[in-house]
Amino acid sequence: MEQITTKTIWGLVSLAILGGIALAAKETISNIWAALSFMLNPGLRRGRTIEAKVP
Repeated sequence: MEQITTKTIWGLVSLAILGGIALAAKETISNIWAALSFMLNPGLRRGRTIEAKVP
């Protein structure tokens, strides 16, 4: 069985941090997209549900 090296541990920590940043960025992008939608389409009203799918 191989020993877990410091390099492996730092790799896993880096992966976890990047994953957290990616999840936070996804929420931020969704909020920016919603704000742009409200600014560009004055017919939309708050309280109305808008659903968008991001590939």
